[in-house]
Amino acid sequence: MQNTDRLLDDVNLDYQSSRCQIDKLLVSGDTLYIVDVKNYD
Repeated sequence: MQNTDRLLDDVNLDYQSSRCQIDKLLVSGDTLYIVDVKNYD
């Protein structure tokens, strides 16, 4: 990984009464890599 890369765990998002969790989110420059998303209603 480069110094500008970031790995985020368990990112929770709420939008219009819906909720989802991204287990792993890798941010590399201006690119996002999403690993394993769970949707909750």
